[in-house]
Amino acid sequence: MATCPKRNGDGFQVCMTCDGSGEIESTCPECDGVGEDDLHDTCPECDGTGEAVDECPDCEGVGEILCRACDGEGAVTDGGSPPDPSAPD
Repeated sequence: MATCPKRNGDGFQVCMTCDGSGEIESTCPECDGVGEDDLHDTCPECDGTGEAVDECPDCEGVGEILCRACDGEGAVTDGGSPPDPSAPD
């Protein structure tokens, strides 16, 4: 077995959904992205930006996920796949 080439075999990779920030931006649901409420005041939900920032659903706000190359094992076989957990040591 060899160390997974991604991130020196720590078993994780950067979340591609949020690019590692742990957050995703979307249109503010309160003002529909306008930045103002019905009274033309600054939207209290987004402070006038028109954007909402939510926790990334894929990494749950951590910014990284289990490595897909090694399934979080940190090692790969010589063929490049994760080790078979049922194989004898």
